[in-house]
Order: sequence, then structure tokens, then C-alpha cells
Amino acid sequence: MSLAMSIGLATLVAGLISAIVAFALLLSSPGKQHALSRLLIAGALAFFGFLIGAWLGASYFCSPTDAGNLCGLGGVFGTGPLAAGLGLLAGAYLMLKARRSAP
Repeated sequence: MSLAMSIGLATLVAGLISAIVAFALLLSSPGKQHALSRLLIAGALAFFGFLIGAWLGASYFCSPTDAGNLCGLGGVFGTGPLAAGLGLLAGAYLMLKARRSAP
């Protein structure tokens, strides 16, 4: 569970940094009219990724019969941020793709 939490935090930080850099690059390009919509898409991917990742992680960590009371924390602080970070990385990719396809 601690490995999932550390990897989840690292992925979330990497996703946040890449989304901020991609948004700044998109604002400095001719395709800046798509910036807000791409940022909202990245936020939605992160939000829904967190929900799905937390649900899957909690169901995995709580599946043994001797899991204990705090078994869901692995999903909330481990796989949830991991999925949210992956969603932000995908959103950053969409922002960079919009920047490249701008006229």
C-alpha cells in the first residue's frame, strides 16, 4: 500500500507539472482559443480518473477478509492520485496536440 501511495503522489505531481507547462505553452501559441476547453478536459480527466482509481484501489485493498478498517486509504491516497496524474498527463498531451495543430 505504501508503494501505491508513493507512486500515486509522484504521478500526480508529474501530471500537475506537465499540465501547467502544457497550458503555458498553449497560451503562448496561435491556438490559444482552445486553451480553456483543453484545460477543462484535463481537469475532467483527472477528476474522473481519481474517482475510478480510488474505487478500484479501495476494492482491491479491501478484498482480503483481514483488511482492517483503513483499507480504503490505499485507493484514496494511492491509486486515486495515480489515475488522476495519468488523466492530467493525457490532458497535457491534448493541450500540446492542440498547440501543434494550430494554424
